[in-house]
Amino acid sequence: MKPEEEAHYWTLSDQAQRGELRPDQPGEHALYGEAAVTRARQILMEATQADTIEDALQVARRGRPRLSPGQGRSPVARTRLAEDEDQALTELARRTGKSRSELIREGVRLRLAAA
Repeated sequence: MKPEEEAHYWTLSDQAQRGELRPDQPGEHALYGEAAVTRARQILMEATQADTIEDALQVARRGRPRLSPGQGRSPVARTRLAEDEDQALTELARRTGKSRSELIREGVRLRLAAA
């Protein structure tokens, strides 16, 4: 992220904490102070699918951290889920505070260990 972009986001964060930002969607409730900070962190965590706020900031600034040692990007495995599986995964992520990606990695590790 360019320094001027980062400065813009910090300015928006400060405005949100002071209650100066208004919701974009009609009918949404404006958040102020700590509630606004908490929601902004939640949005960042969801958008980056990071497991910690530090990882989310790293993703937002430089890209996702590597999951395996060495050079280059971590491999990506894409899959399709049934709607009910997708909803259950999202709900489990919400309940556990883990990202969907982390839960999927845990499932793969468990299955591989059982093989």
